[in-house]
Amino acid sequence: INYIIYGDSVSNLELALGTRFGGEPKEKEPKEDSSAISLNLDDLEISNLNLNYVDKAGRTDMSVTINELHSGFTYLPELITAVLDLDIELNQVEFGDIILDKPRPVHFTTALNYDLTNSKVMLDSSILDIKDAVIELSGTVLLEEGYPMDIQFNAKNTGIELLNFLLSGILDMDAIEQIGSGEIELGGTAR
Repeated sequence: INYIIYGDSVSNLELALGTRFGGEPKEKEPKEDSSAISLNLDDLEISNLNLNYVDKAGRTDMSVTINELHSGFTYLPELITAVLDLDIELNQVEFGDIILDKPRPVHFTTALNYDLTNSKVMLDSSILDIKDAVIELSGTVLLEEGYPMDIQFNAKNTGIELLNFLLSGILDMDAIEQIGSGEIELGGTAR
């Protein structure tokens, strides 16, 4: 799948369909009572899908291969649950001045529950693993004024490639000789 946004902000999909996305907003229809609606999507699977995204105006170019995606979704009047297990390959990413030109495996898994009765989002242990860099999040957020939260996070990285990426590529990786193994670890709570 190739999605390209040209310099005039028109995408190849908009040209093919003969319409512009984000046009004039339509008049809102009267809100229906959703208390009787229930939806259960047990499993959605996608495998071996190549995605290419180019935004010529925004200087973004990305190529991703979805190796495996498994997802589930449940909507009940009092609870929304979503689970995701994603295994992709970041083939190439150019985002402004940030360039990732070596393929990187990425694995992401999460489970999210939204308690509509109590306006509470619960994030089960969610893990993002990007080639030797692991970030884990879990906790709760109340959807009320001030958004009180209790989120735990941990991160671990072997090597310095991720650190260089977070520092917007300021390290000269060719000039740095990494001797032996090492880890960078971060952990804490956001409240």
